Amino acid sequence: MLDKLIRQIADDPQISHLNPDKPFELEIDASNYATGAVLFQRNEQGKCIEVGYHSRGLNSAERNYDIYDREFLALVRALKFWRHLLQGSPHGIKVYTDHANLTKHREAQKLSGKIAQYISFLANFDFQFYHLPGKKNTVADTLSMRSDHVPDEGEDATAIALPDHLFICLIRPAAIEESIRRQHRDPKYVLQLKEWMIKYDLYKRANYYWNGTALVAPDPESVSRLLLEIYHDGPTAGHPGQAKTYQDL
Repeated sequence: MLDKLIRQIADDPQISHLNPDKPFELEIDASNYATGAVLFQRNEQGKCIEVGYHSRGLNSAERNYDIYDREFLALVRALKFWRHLLQGSPHGIKVYTDHANLTKHREAQKLSGKIAQYISFLANFDFQFYHLPGKKNTVADTLSMRSDHVPDEGEDATAIALPDHLFICLIRPAAIEESIRRQHRDPKYVLQLKEWMIKYDLYKRANYYWNGTALVAPDPESVSRLLLEIYHDGPTAGHPGQAKTYQDL
């Protein structure tokens, strides 16, 4: 097994001879600084046989495109590069890509001159899109990530200005509170809540039962662990002691 792996790494990649009478298929992808594409056909057993590769960097203007337009550009570039094979082909061309990156162009919108020009060009080809999750589009993804396409000034740094954990103490408790309110409306808890109202001196406001300022949980086991994770273990909680956790709850 190890010897086979070493041979696969050491051997030069080989491209098979294409057959113009067979259907062609494409995989495309785009990164922040380049586009990549793979042209392949299938043998009698249905196995993919790669017959061509294409990789090209983005210029300074194209690097400002959003992901939707970069993916669109990857398609246009691939069709232009293999135009002599694909235009007029008797078979439809299957194009594999992550559909999410092309959804913008499925909506009615005002088109720029460049995109309008591309649409006119695409009309020369008979193709259909097929979904290929990004993690499976490995070859085209690699071609769009070639280090020699990275601009001299380097790739623009990316950062998340508002990480998810900053919202945890607002969003998750709200969802839990809504879950408790649904329990109040559940017929199986109606009798229990009425008994608790007398036993624990609860009061009713807006059709919900309260103990002071706290909303009563008819099924505390269903929410206790989640609340402890937020107010004790959460990134913004600071891992407080028992008294502080009780106060926050």
